[in-house]
Amino acid sequence: MGNDRQEDPGTVSTSSTGWSLSLSKGLQPDVHSVSVGVSSKILLSVIPPKGDAIHARPRPYLDLQARIVWFQPSRLAQGRINYTNNYDVICYFVKGRRPKTFDLDAIRVGQLVELEHRLRCERVPSVVNGKFGKTKFNGNGKNPGDVWGDVKQLTYRLKELVSREALNTIQKPEKLMERLIKASSAEGDVVLDPFAGVGTCPVVCRRLGRHFIGIEKYKPFVAAANARLEEAERQSAERLFQPSVAREIYSA
Repeated sequence: MGNDRQEDPGTVSTSSTGWSLSLSKGLQPDVHSVSVGVSSKILLSVIPPKGDAIHARPRPYLDLQARIVWFQPSRLAQGRINYTNNYDVICYFVKGRRPKTFDLDAIRVGQLVELEHRLRCERVPSVVNGKFGKTKFNGNGKNPGDVWGDVKQLTYRLKELVSREALNTIQKPEKLMERLIKASSAEGDVVLDPFAGVGTCPVVCRRLGRHFIGIEKYKPFVAAANARLEEAERQSAERLFQPSVAREIYSA
C-alpha cells in the first residue's frame, strides 16, 4: 500500500511514513491508532514521521488524543552528563471526534486514595460545580491515566522474552499490549499490526478473542511469531479440554 518498490511476498516496505499515510486515509471513522515507543512499535494503524513522534502534529486523517508515558525505572543508568531516559511514549490517535470503543472497565487499576478521602473531595463545591463534577469514586478501580508505571519492561530473565535481539527495541510486554487491545477493541474486532515483530500483539489478540492481521518483514521474527501463535493455540486447546471446562460445555 502506497509503495512502488517490488517486494517479496509477505514483506512490507521500509518506507513506513508514506505507507502509514496511505493507510490512515483509508481507515473508517472512529478507528484507533496506537504507536508504542516513539514510533518503534505499532498497534492498530499509523505512526507519525520518524523523529517527530512526541511533538507530532496530528496526521491529516488522525487526531492525537493522548501521549501516554510508559515509565520504566529499571532501565540502566546510561547517562553520565545528562538524565537517563526512563520512559517510552505511547501516542494514541483516533480517526473522528471520539473513539468507537474505549472500554475503561476492562483496564481499570487500583485506587490510590481511601474512599472516605475521595468522598470528601467530591463534596467540595469547586469540584461539584466544576468540569469533573459528575466523576464519582468507582470501587472497581480508576482510569490508568497517561503515566503507566505498573507495566514492567522485559528483562533477560523473563520467559516471555523471545530473544535478546528483540529486547527493548522490538518486543513489548504482553501486559502492555493487553491493556491497549482491551481498551480499544471488543471481542471479534480485527486488530492490524503492520510491524508485528515477534508477534506479541497477535498472541495477545488470540488470547483475548480478537481477530488480527500481522505483517513483518524480518523472516526470523516471522518464524518466532508463528511459533508463539502455535504455542498460544496449544495452550488454549489444553484449557478447553480440561475436565471441569468440558463438563460445562457438555451440560450447556
